[in-house]
Parts: sequence; structure tokens; C-alpha cells
Amino acid sequence: MRDPTWPERGVDRSDRVATALNVDAAVLRNLWDLSTDRGDISTARKVSDKAELDKPRPAHTPAELHWLCDAIRLLALRLGQWEADPATLAPLSMADLPPL
Repeated sequence: MRDPTWPERGVDRSDRVATALNVDAAVLRNLWDLSTDRGDISTARKVSDKAELDKPRPAHTPAELHWLCDAIRLLALRLGQWEADPATLAPLSMADLPPL
């Protein structure tokens, strides 16, 4: 059993976030996949110049970049809505975002 004093692991945290914000877990999973396994120093998370030189990641397609921008915009808006009144959040799913 995990020690409750330790920070949540990624999966535990994203499940809790998906539930709290009424967001389909697939949205968060795609956001994680696209920002972790793809992109360069300007679009991926946790990328340093040295990491790019050692092992470049595949570039995002234009559709993936469009999806990322829309997803981040909607999730930022969602966070503000959650702060205002979490009870009124309509579900947010992959259907609310552009196709990948």
C-alpha cells in the first residue's frame, strides 16, 4: 500500500483531476501523450537542449498542435469554471476537441 504522506503518482492524480473537472480521462491521456512523447523544446514538456540533441522526439503534426492548443485553452477555461462553481460543469470529452 502506498504511503499517504507521499505525493500522488501521475495516474492517481490524473484520475482525480478528470473526476473533479468532469473531463474524460482520454483528454488528459492524449494531452500527456502529445506533450511527453512528441515535440521539440518549444512544444514538449520536460525537454532540455541536451535531451533534444541526445534523442530527438518526433515532431507534432499540424493537427496535433491544433489539438494541443484547443485542449489547453479548454482546460484553462474549465479550471476557472471549476473555481467558480464545480457543480455546473458539463462533461468535456474528445468530441469537444478537433479530431487527431
